Amino acid sequence: MELNSKLCQVCRKNPVIVPNGVCSTCYNKLKGMIIHDYQWHRSNDCFDDIPENEIEKHILYEMEKEQEDWEHLYNNRVDAIDVYIAVLDNVSAEILTNNPMDICRYWHQRQVSFVRDVLLLVDKSFFHYATPIQVDEFVNAATEFWKHNSSVQKAMDILNSIRLSHSSHSIMDKTFGFEPLEHEEYIFYLMIKEEFDWEWCSWFEVIYKKIHKSLDDSSWIELFRKHFTNEINEWIEEK
Repeated sequence: MELNSKLCQVCRKNPVIVPNGVCSTCYNKLKGMIIHDYQWHRSNDCFDDIPENEIEKHILYEMEKEQEDWEHLYNNRVDAIDVYIAVLDNVSAEILTNNPMDICRYWHQRQVSFVRDVLLLVDKSFFHYATPIQVDEFVNAATEFWKHNSSVQKAMDILNSIRLSHSSHSIMDKTFGFEPLEHEEYIFYLMIKEEFDWEWCSWFEVIYKKIHKSLDDSSWIELFRKHFTNEINEWIEEK
């Protein structure tokens, strides 16, 4: 991911550090979210009735795993969208774990609105079987569902029309029910209530990996900041 600006696209204050697209402050804060020191593990993990030698093994294992996860996720390069995804993934987990349903539902609405804006900007050739009108209708139906608790039937009708528009009978059989239709799965997942909490645990990362080439980085950054400015700014201000 190449960024045009020499300023960090997260804090927008400090210069980026090569080969990253963020400054040293944001880089180290993100790394600190993923890699913890010995004392952190000692104080945050539960070690009731565990022998001391087993505790030491566990802590060393967890520290090594965190380092491996860091290297796997970022391969020594961190960009602004990596930070946004990690920050919002943490926010989502916190909200869904510690709040009543009405607050969780409001968070869902905001995330659906974000994905709606992403899908409306994506080149419609990204969707193999859905027409531009169908995509627009579907994402708007999803937004209305989460805002007003409307029926999913409208979205199901749109999905069925997408299936019928594809000529291959074998693929239609394969994708019957809730199975994904190529890239159409990204619009349909917006309407699956039973999987919605689970899906959001990784949705930002999944949707970016699959769709990022259809949008330039500046568009992604603009949408993240449009929908989640407060959450991003709170993270920036954290010491």
